[in-house]
Amino acid sequence: MGVLITPWVHGTVPLHSVALGLALRQRGHDVSFIVCPHPQAREFDREHELRESAILRRLVPDLASCAGCVDVIPARRSSGPIPPELDLIAQAQLIWDSRARDLPRRASSEVSVRARALLPLYEALRGHLARLGVSALYMPGGFWGASGPALAAAESLGVRVATLDFGPASILFSGTGIAAQHADVAVAMAQLERADPAELARTVAWGRAEMQRRTQGSDDFQPVPTNTPLEASSHQNTTKQVLIPLNIEWDAAALRTHTLYDCATDWLADTVRFILTETDARVIVRQHPHERLEEFSSPLDWAGALAPWLANPRLEFIRAEQKVNSYDLVRSTSLVLPKVSTFGIECAALGIPVIVEARSYYAGLPFVQRAGSREEYHQLIREALMSRGGRLSESQRESAWRCFYLTQACGFIKTQFNPLQEFFTSWVHQDPNAVFSLPEVDDMCRSVASGEPYHWLVHRRRVASGET
Repeated sequence: MGVLITPWVHGTVPLHSVALGLALRQRGHDVSFIVCPHPQAREFDREHELRESAILRRLVPDLASCAGCVDVIPARRSSGPIPPELDLIAQAQLIWDSRARDLPRRASSEVSVRARALLPLYEALRGHLARLGVSALYMPGGFWGASGPALAAAESLGVRVATLDFGPASILFSGTGIAAQHADVAVAMAQLERADPAELARTVAWGRAEMQRRTQGSDDFQPVPTNTPLEASSHQNTTKQVLIPLNIEWDAAALRTHTLYDCATDWLADTVRFILTETDARVIVRQHPHERLEEFSSPLDWAGALAPWLANPRLEFIRAEQKVNSYDLVRSTSLVLPKVSTFGIECAALGIPVIVEARSYYAGLPFVQRAGSREEYHQLIREALMSRGGRLSESQRESAWRCFYLTQACGFIKTQFNPLQEFFTSWVHQDPNAVFSLPEVDDMCRSVASGEPYHWLVHRRRVASGET
């Protein structure tokens, strides 16, 4: 298997990747370290990159001697054809870079220029992966910097990709796909469904209890103080109501997920247009409340996308800074149309029909309907609004509760083995054997090596310890 070592926004990330590679080697796995430059010189200082690479080689003997190590040196330019998967990575990087100030179309010149710039690194990585014959590649991220073309190169060869995402509170991990998108949850769900009834009941109970904490504002994910007065919303006076919860569009969780639309504003504008012109339902569009915080904010003009209909009394756009409790909106909602928001799972667990067009981790699960075309998307919306009191069955609701449990209890892991500086300075001075034997590191290694869903491995540990 391969482990990608590449410069990152946080300088400790490459060392974290090396540590995980060494943990894999300690367990007897054949690991090739793939040292890769950042693809955009203007975004990452080349001198800093070379200095970081030299530090890595001093610290890790295998890198210093080039045993089990591959240096990826891309050509200066390439005139070859741009594969479609690289266009999608280029689009995702541009959205991330601008914090969704712009949402370029896949066929735009801006995307083509970025894809052309990524092509030499993509080709070099693809060649190395093919020569190494690896069956799996571990990397941080999956979109930013070199991880984007590495993801596209691996996918084009059928190489399974395992990834890590992280923040100050927890890490996310996936043995297959993008960790920020909980990519291996669908497989974990299939495994969980075979558990005994008592175990399944405990996962549902955990989900219900967590939902109760969230509706009361006492969980770990509240963006504002819970004692802030809530503004009243006019949503309470209708029986046919559609709720569209928006994602933070530049966040990795939302990137490269649309299947029927070029970008989020196209999806939002078309969906609102259809509901207002083809049905008599009311529409509430809820901007992600975390966007009121500076670290999550975006210059994306959602109101501009809705401009043709903002004067329509059946449309209500709730901005991030409005102190409206999203859970209050659910009480009168007939239908929820998320992109990839976790809120879609929560609403399904409460019995509300959910329809998606994007490639979310829960799109293929029993509690949602997924459209294969715009026409089908519109038709599913129309049918859901025409049904009288159509709520989800109890088995669908329990499936949603189990998915909610897997993502929230088994997806966000608190661990000292986190790449952020404040954690790194602690574990880097410890005995490597002690770090490598941490249960969460053992789960990471097992997930990378076998492809087993990380969420499932965490669940099994929770069951064994009595947490679930």
